[in-house]
Amino acid sequence: KKIPKIELTETDSVVKEPDKKGRKIDYDTLQKQNSMIGFLGEKIVLKYEKNRLSNDPDLSQRIEHVSQTKGDGLGYDILSFDSQGNEIFIEVKTTTQGKNTPFYMSSNEVSFANKHPDNYFLYRVYNFSNLVEMNNVEFFRINGSQMKDIDLQPVNFMATINYIGG
Repeated sequence: KKIPKIELTETDSVVKEPDKKGRKIDYDTLQKQNSMIGFLGEKIVLKYEKNRLSNDPDLSQRIEHVSQTKGDGLGYDILSFDSQGNEIFIEVKTTTQGKNTPFYMSSNEVSFANKHPDNYFLYRVYNFSNLVEMNNVEFFRINGSQMKDIDLQPVNFMATINYIGG
């Protein structure tokens, strides 16, 4: 794409930090890869849940991949059920790396988990690149009440410009 000619005007000076070494990152490709890994992790957990409830076809058929049917932003990816038919909310976090690799959670996901400690589960799918077939998935499960055992570190800020004086 051709970038339009843009004039930049400096409005304020800032103290510069020492030069840091830069690196080129193809963010579009990285985002697409991460999205595909996340989607495939969700599909694997969806299959796992349907197999887990295969003895109860009514429940198994009601499992919903809500991140696909209703979109992101609900705080979970899959609506499933426990063996008594109660709803459970599953957030899936997938990595190509090992079991202890940190992962990102949105404030909405954390809030949802805290509001539903009894029927929320985080499925951590890991070593994804080592999968040979869907039956070789490694994962662990954290329930909502265990969220207190997760060290949450703020890593981003929402910046809103209120007023810049002239």
